[in-house]
Amino acid sequence: MFVLHNETCRGLVLLVIDSLRADFQRVCASEGISPLASFQRLQAMTSPLPYAKCGSVGSLPMRTDILTGKLAFLDRRWAAPLDSDRVWTQELAQSGVRTSLVTDNYILLLREIGGCLDDFFDRCIFVGGAGSDSWRSSDDTHLRNGVADPSTLETRCVANVNGWHSAGGPPYARLFQSAEHLLRADLNSGDRFLLWIDSFSPHEPWIEPPDLRDCSLLGIPILPRSGLASRYTSVEIRELRHRYAKRIEALDGAMASFCDLLTSTLRGGDVALLVISDHGFLFGEYGFIGKPKEWPPVPELYDIVAWASPHLSFLRSPPISIQPHRLCAKLASVLGSTTCNFRTEAHPAFEWQLIGRNGPEVRHLVLADTQEQAVMWRDDVYEPVRWYKRAALASTSAWPDAPYRRQSGSWLGLQKLRATYNGPWLAHFQKSFAELNGFHDKGSIVTT
Repeated sequence: MFVLHNETCRGLVLLVIDSLRADFQRVCASEGISPLASFQRLQAMTSPLPYAKCGSVGSLPMRTDILTGKLAFLDRRWAAPLDSDRVWTQELAQSGVRTSLVTDNYILLLREIGGCLDDFFDRCIFVGGAGSDSWRSSDDTHLRNGVADPSTLETRCVANVNGWHSAGGPPYARLFQSAEHLLRADLNSGDRFLLWIDSFSPHEPWIEPPDLRDCSLLGIPILPRSGLASRYTSVEIRELRHRYAKRIEALDGAMASFCDLLTSTLRGGDVALLVISDHGFLFGEYGFIGKPKEWPPVPELYDIVAWASPHLSFLRSPPISIQPHRLCAKLASVLGSTTCNFRTEAHPAFEWQLIGRNGPEVRHLVLADTQEQAVMWRDDVYEPVRWYKRAALASTSAWPDAPYRRQSGSWLGLQKLRATYNGPWLAHFQKSFAELNGFHDKGSIVTT
């Protein structure tokens, strides 16, 4: 039982885990993985935040949501916060809070594509070697405009995995060793602190050194392409799912010592903990693999992990729904910051949650509540909004074929929205969202 000693905390530990499905424990159990001891301890220190969903799907957009209190996909490129944004970690630092980022998520630091999350912390420890990080690559090719040949990225993955042993272990192990070191230093300093730990581990690729020596696995994709599951054989899908579960098991083991320290720290009552994921990964559910852009996101993709310690219990009070962009001022407040008046997107009646991806090629917004969800289209050719009963969405059925109830007539003036590269579609998203906020009755939104 964790007891609160003060209304505010001296420290906040924010653990962000990339691509961790909300049902990851069930997935692991189905693959024969023993109970995950470290994750069980994290759960024992926290309570789940109900009905938690990712707003801006993607690594940087979701982090930008947390940092700015805005839905990043509504008004920006796929990137870190803009110069014009207020960022609560910077305002914490100005009020005397030590802010630290420790991460193995190289995407967050790729300046070639606008990634520069380290700019918003007093100090950053980056652990190299995850995924397609250029850490151990013999190829000097840089990402230009965020684009690289898949074979180049896979070559980097293999080079990195081959270098883990000489570096002292896989990046997820070195990540939590660094996190433990920083947490001890922060606790000993006596200062107020924010420790943001950002783990890339459940993000593809899920290859380990033994996989590179197993000839039977040579035909399995290292970097699986997101899209239709029909592109893959059943053997490939099963193996990808098993690799994902094994990686989470390895991450769980790597967190053990850090969780020992965290458990004793939280018992003191002056440090808060939030564990959150950004989005999941599909393994054939609804007919998809990965994080497809061409189709609306489905429940297993954007339902996220969100567990909070008792200092954040106010997040479980109405309104009940949680999206990352709604957390920033709340997280600052538990550290006693005077940070306030952050812009937060207004929400439609009945706790509708707006979900979307960044990128001009993405055609959809999804609006969801506890009972149903809607898909809004933004093509040149108008289509009516499609409403789906969530309980009727069978994960064994392909998403485009799922039954939905039709709505007659136009809706929110979404006709003839143009989708040109860097064109006006972002403004259309904002306009549609603003119009949604003008409704105060669910009956005004839905016409059957």
